[in-house]
This record gives sequence, structure tokens and C-alpha cells, in this order.
Amino acid sequence: MSRDRYNVFQQAIEEANPAIVQVSDRFHLTKNLWELLDKVLLKALPTKIRRTPLNDDGAIQTEPTERQLPMSANEKKSVENGQKKWALALRIKELRNQGLSYLKLADVFHLDRRTVKKYCEMNGPMDQKHRYRTSPVDPFVDHIKHCVHLGKTVKRMVKELRDMGYKGTYSAVRIRVQDLRRDAKYGVRKKETTFSRKHIRYLFWLPFEELESEEKEILDDALSQYPDTQELYGFVQLFRDMIHFRDLETFYFLLNSKENYQSKSIRLFIGKLQEDPQSIHNALVYTYNNGLLEGHVNRLKLIKRLTYGRASFTLLRQRVLFGA
Repeated sequence: MSRDRYNVFQQAIEEANPAIVQVSDRFHLTKNLWELLDKVLLKALPTKIRRTPLNDDGAIQTEPTERQLPMSANEKKSVENGQKKWALALRIKELRNQGLSYLKLADVFHLDRRTVKKYCEMNGPMDQKHRYRTSPVDPFVDHIKHCVHLGKTVKRMVKELRDMGYKGTYSAVRIRVQDLRRDAKYGVRKKETTFSRKHIRYLFWLPFEELESEEKEILDDALSQYPDTQELYGFVQLFRDMIHFRDLETFYFLLNSKENYQSKSIRLFIGKLQEDPQSIHNALVYTYNNGLLEGHVNRLKLIKRLTYGRASFTLLRQRVLFGA
């Protein structure tokens, strides 16, 4: 019987008939690996990763500037807040090492338990550098730069952007204009390429040989900038190949290598595998799998989200049966 890794299902099947061969569903094994990758990279990588530009000889390019760019009042405040949070995190980590629970620490410092746990997992001061989030301003940046060069006011820029279809806020434009004007004033020349954490996660997941040459360079650069993720990358590639090639030898190697990993998340992941090794063994031996069923479940969930509160039962029925 093919099932996911929920232990209640395992116990129910054993109680019903101990002779039933239980097969851990490869769809959920893959899903669990993806969740591990997403969880670790969420903590290890910033939202945007700057790619280090290299010269032809492989040396890092440097962009000379006339003067050091001074921080704005908001940036100074952000740095001060980051230093305060790191000092608080050190105090929390010290008490945690003395045996205090997350709940007790949350009560002492008047914080949410999840915040306390996040502070305990911090390895250094939080990166307080200003980074733009995805914004409605983004498609209009070139026009804003042109307006800044012409010396137009923010009010006039916003009016022009509204005529071009901009739906964002006035303050979003103002902040972007302030940064552009400050960069121009101090002669800052920015020549950098950034990639999202989601894109790097995609590169971590795919087999290395399937990547294009540029993608390989981006991956190598990310691993060099954030060496703590190298262990994760190796584990993800090894486990994904284990499932794809049904490699029992690799499976038992991983089961016995828990203490070789520094990452707490990876050790917890392997610990979960050790709780139910036989069903995973069977997953690598038998062809049974819930992939098709889970695909239909995901399709039904998508239809439900798309039509919730708007569709009649008749339309819902047609959407469900279409293409089934």
C-alpha cells in the first residue's frame, strides 16, 4: 500500500493487517526534500543575491566611486535596530544554552515563541542593507531615471506614471527618486546583477548537468558567496538522485551519515527517515506511487481556490470533470 509519511497512517495500516507491505510515496519524499530546501535557503539567503562580477582573468571586478555614499537617516536607524536585535539575540541564545525553553524565553522577553526561535538560530547581525522588494514601480524605473535626469519633480513624475498605467503609491515613487538622486549626487555607479532567492532555489534543485553554462556560473557564485549552503546543495542533489535512480546503497549511506552533517535541518530530516526506513526502502524497490492521485488533488485544490465564493455548483462540477 502506497502512503505518505504521516505516522498515523502507518499505525492504522499495521493495526488493520501487519502483513500489508507499506510503500512510502515518492511524490511526498520529493515534496519533503523541496520543503527542506525552501526552509534552509529562506534563512541562509537574502531575498536578492548580488552576483559578483569577474574580469576575464577571473578576478573580482571593482566599481570605483568618487566618495563613500553616506547613509540616510532611515538607513542609520535600520542599522541601529539591527545591532539592537543582534544584542538581544545573543542574550536569548545565552539563556537558551542555560536550558530555558522557547516558551519561557518568550514570556521573559515579551516576544512571540517563533521570534525567540528565529533569534536563537541567528548566526550574526541581520543584514540591514536597503533592498527593493518587488514593486509596481519596477516596470517604470527607466522612465523615472529619465525624469530624474531632466530634473522633474516627484509630483510631476507620479502624474506621468499614472497616465502610463502606474497603480502604486506616491511614496514608492518618492523613495525610488530619492535614492536615484543621491546616487547621482555622489557619483555612485552601480553595475551589478541580482537574482532572486527563488531562482537560486531552482538552480539548487536541478541536476548540475542540465544547467546552462550561465546558470552554472550563477550557482557557483551563490555557493561561493554563501558557503554554508554547500552542504545543503550536496544533500539535495544526492537525495534527489537517490529517488530518481532508486538507489538503495545511497539511501542506507544517508541513514548512517546523520552526524556527518552540520545543518540541524538536515539532521532532523535524516532523523525522520530513520523512523520509517522500511517503507522508504520499499519505495525504492516497488513501482507503486501516489503521483497521479496527488496531481489530481492539487488540481482540485486549485479549482477550489479559483472559484471560491464566485462559482455555482454547476460550474464547479464542470471545471472538476473537464479534462479528468
